[in-house]
Amino acid sequence: MKKFITVSLTILLLFQISSCSKETPTPTTTYSIQGLWSGTHQNTTTPAAQLNMSIKADGTVTYENILLGTQQFCSGTWTLTGTTFTCYTTCIYGLSSSVGVKQTFTATFNNAAGTLSSGQWVNTFPASAANSGTFSLTKVN
Repeated sequence: MKKFITVSLTILLLFQISSCSKETPTPTTTYSIQGLWSGTHQNTTTPAAQLNMSIKADGTVTYENILLGTQQFCSGTWTLTGTTFTCYTTCIYGLSSSVGVKQTFTATFNNAAGTLSSGQWVNTFPASAANSGTFSLTKVN
């Protein structure tokens, strides 16, 4: 009887092991909009340049870039409606012609890829169609 129980348990154990799925599910990563983002921006007259943006939980945003060899720093506010990211900034320091300039940025947020893509920016004050362009960012942390 003991031999029968041992054989039965062995067969049952082998059946359970062989019926387990051998595929390991891929973990799903989702990114928060808040954090540090890095990428590029450009307009029709300049080559792509580095853009670093910090999107904060309190609804504020800052970004840094270098324009014509001069570091700029801008700050403002942001919103996320569905997958549409929008932020409004004012240049605090940089080129004297940029200080006080207001901009609007919009992009599509992809929380699975950690990207802000199809980005558009435009100077809203002083308004200038010539001072507009594109940007794309990837989540750093």
